[in-house]
Amino acid sequence: MSKGVYKIKNLTVKNSITGVNVGSGVGNGGTFLEIDNLTLVADYNHFGLSGGGNIIKVGTATCNGSTFSSNIATMLGDQIYVSNYKAAGAHRSFHHQAVSITTVTDVNRHTASGIAWKVSPTSTNGTSYAPGIINLATFCCSANNLVTFKCWVKKSHATDIAASIVLTAYQIAGVTSDVTATKASDTNYEELTITFTPTADGVVTVQGRVWWVANAADDSVYFDDITITQA
Repeated sequence: MSKGVYKIKNLTVKNSITGVNVGSGVGNGGTFLEIDNLTLVADYNHFGLSGGGNIIKVGTATCNGSTFSSNIATMLGDQIYVSNYKAAGAHRSFHHQAVSITTVTDVNRHTASGIAWKVSPTSTNGTSYAPGIINLATFCCSANNLVTFKCWVKKSHATDIAASIVLTAYQIAGVTSDVTATKASDTNYEELTITFTPTADGVVTVQGRVWWVANAADDSVYFDDITITQA
């Protein structure tokens, strides 16, 4: 089977092996796979498609392992989105070098309402060269007017983990290099700000990036309360 779009209604993986490669020859980069119900009977070091760079959407995932990092950690470049991870409404997203993206409603929010996004590298391979990436916002901009993007960011450890917000270059005319703001080395909430002036009307996406720095990969970064203005 070549790369393309596939759907599986029910998939149960029973063997206790180091990794799961769904379908011999399926993937090879650029494949979209939708699985309604996924059951992993044993722990795995990774789960994904061949070739990397694929997207897997899972409706309900049932896992016998005790930690999500050993249950679903993606192969290189795959992105896995799970609507119901071990429990109804427990949304999870796994990217790159085993990075988990979840929502929280606990004391780690910046304000005591709504949700915050929690990004957690689960492998020391998730360095600055392969960070966890979350798309914080996609929005329209008008030409020749200053855009200001702000987001509150918090780290669980001052130096073992790092984070930034980034507008990557060439998404829109007038932005020819990455525009970045990096979280300070502390555990306080900090409002990061980036500004740019497009020279044409268009749509851009600002990312949050998180990467492992030192010691065990057991820390997290929280993103909350975004403000976007244009002069």
